[in-house]
Amino acid sequence: MSREVKFRAKVLNTNNWIYRQPFHIRGTWYMYNQLWDMVPIEHKTIGQFSGLLDIKGNQIYDGDLLKDDENFIWEVCYKQGMFYAKCDDLLALQMLSTVNLYGVVVGNTFDNPELLEVAQ
Repeated sequence: MSREVKFRAKVLNTNNWIYRQPFHIRGTWYMYNQLWDMVPIEHKTIGQFSGLLDIKGNQIYDGDLLKDDENFIWEVCYKQGMFYAKCDDLLALQMLSTVNLYGVVVGNTFDNPELLEVAQ
C-alpha cells in the first residue's frame, strides 16, 4: 500500500494554509490554488503529509504537534525519508506510527510554537 504524497504550506504574508505540490521558480516557492493561480508560499512552512491520521481522523503533516494520552506534546518531523515524533519533555524520538496511535493533532510549529515550551 502506498501513501498519498501531498504537501501544505502557508501563503506568503498571510496566515492561510494551502494544500498542493510546491515548486520553485527563480528563487521563490509556489503552489497552485484552487483556481490554478500560482501563489507564493513561505518555504519554511512546507510540510509533507505523513500518510497517517490522528485518533480523530485528522491528517498528520511534518510540523504538526500531537498530544498523547498522557498530555505530552510530540513534534512531527520528516528526516531521511522517515516520519518521526520528538518530545522534548521526555527527551524522546520515536517513529511517528507509535505516537499517533493515541495522539491528536493540537496545532503545528508555525501557528502554535508555545505548545513546544518545555514544562518548568
